[in-house]
Amino acid sequence: MSLDEIHAARSAAARAGVVFQVGFNRRFAREFIAAHDLIVAGELGTVRQLRSLTRDPGRGPADADAVPEWTIFTQTLIHDFDTLNWLNPGARAVDVVATAGSLTAPGHPTLLDHATVVIRYDNGAIATAEASFAATYGYDVRGEVLGSEGMVTMGEGAQSSLRLHNAGGRSATTSHSDTGCCSTPTPPSSPSSPLRCRRDAQRA
Repeated sequence: MSLDEIHAARSAAARAGVVFQVGFNRRFAREFIAAHDLIVAGELGTVRQLRSLTRDPGRGPADADAVPEWTIFTQTLIHDFDTLNWLNPGARAVDVVATAGSLTAPGHPTLLDHATVVIRYDNGAIATAEASFAATYGYDVRGEVLGSEGMVTMGEGAQSSLRLHNAGGRSATTSHSDTGCCSTPTPPSSPSSPLRCRRDAQRA
């Protein structure tokens, strides 16, 4: 959307007397919220590296000419940019380098279907954002944050995809404590929270 389109939408909402809200859905995804809470609580220490990726299912746009120019940045990577900023609280991007290309329709004059962006923040952290319009294995959204004291990953597609890596090992939230995948369960933080288990074999 252009700024003019956004202003027009705001004006239309005001005339109709309704609330106009734009939200980034990953801020409301359970594992991303949990990761954000861990970062804010200092569980990872100082944030050093971040990664966010979005891959759409399929083999690329059916009609490359129908995809507006810069869509991969304005409609797809915008979610990754917001996620990276959110997972690096208080920091501001100071340097951005982007590269993109048309890999499903080589030579197309306007289509950009794969892109990678490197972002440096004023707190020293370095982030990468990746996007693709051609993931033959299905929709793929993931995130990762590496800090001085550990790492957390999100979006592996499992029932519970949050993983916390720190000096104590790797922790994963599970629905059952008797699956055999974990040997040292940690009590949940609240009665409604699922159990968290830590693999002894992966302790540092």
